[in-house]
Amino acid sequence: MPKTKEKLEIHNEPGTHEVFHSLASMPKWVDILSEHSGKAYCPFIKWLNDKCFFKDSDVNITMKQLSKDSGLADPVRITKWLHEAYEDILALHHDTPDIFKETSGIRQHFYVRYYDDAAHLTMWLPVVPRMFENVRIPFLNAKFGLENFWVCDVYYNITEIGMEVMVWLRGGFDGNPYREMLFNRAQFEGKLNRFDKRDKFDSEIDKELLGMYKK
Repeated sequence: MPKTKEKLEIHNEPGTHEVFHSLASMPKWVDILSEHSGKAYCPFIKWLNDKCFFKDSDVNITMKQLSKDSGLADPVRITKWLHEAYEDILALHHDTPDIFKETSGIRQHFYVRYYDDAAHLTMWLPVVPRMFENVRIPFLNAKFGLENFWVCDVYYNITEIGMEVMVWLRGGFDGNPYREMLFNRAQFEGKLNRFDKRDKFDSEIDKELLGMYKK
């Protein structure tokens, strides 16, 4: 039997400056990380947040300069700390989302995907985004290589303990109602299955849909 060709995974590999600016976009989350992490990077991350990530500085921030100004570690270790801190914030959103709770707003779980990268954020917002609306989250730039997403699905779970909202986001500005209608049609006709959204890239599905329904 012919050997099945394995799918080549596509992941974003952020630079340290991408991670730095993504962390700088959510200082509240950096504070929460400092309070709950207990890792070696906490004094540095707290110092950086107290300095507002040097947002008002006219000089390009370098790891060498951060090392010199903080006096807490060498540039190599600081680079490692920034990446580790960013990943730990994402992990906290997944494992202990309630520590990010705001005083008001509707609790919403955001499941984000772009190519083979995925993330889960829990946020309290005044409204629930609607299908095909665009959502900008600068914090996710280091994870996905972009900060603009569109809503591909919204699910409400209402029980005796309250309401839970789950929002699925996809990367880019590609939300297209007509394309989703064709996908649903292909599913209904048995030409695509419910796992295709998970297992295939959007570009692969688009190519199949155009082949199926080309006039």
